[in-house]
Amino acid sequence: MGLHRDREWLRQKYWYEELSARQIARIAKVSLSTVLRNMVKLDISRRPTGNKPGMHLKSITVDRINGKRAHQAWEEYWGECVPRGQATHHIDGDRTNNKITNLTCMGRWEHISMHRRRYESNRRQEAC
Repeated sequence: MGLHRDREWLRQKYWYEELSARQIARIAKVSLSTVLRNMVKLDISRRPTGNKPGMHLKSITVDRINGKRAHQAWEEYWGECVPRGQATHHIDGDRTNNKITNLTCMGRWEHISMHRRRYESNRRQEAC
């Protein structure tokens, strides 16, 4: 089993040694998106902006009026692009709510499948 799949190792590197996900990917010899995906699977939360203990999570509210989209809000907050093969997802389902606390990053195909299942479920309920 790769180190990047070990919850305790990943938590140690990310939270206690304060390594970035990119640094962990280099150590584990895997891609950044693999590390981020495993952090989601292993329920390891991301650090607040600034990556320093005691920093408060800033609330970025972005709407379509100022031209920013969800992935742009994500990139502005985390200071890095959404990893290749990943998509930003609105947790509450409201596409206009681009607060950083409402955004999560997940695999693109997982994201598409989830929305497809939700759409099909809603269609079945409407048909009844």
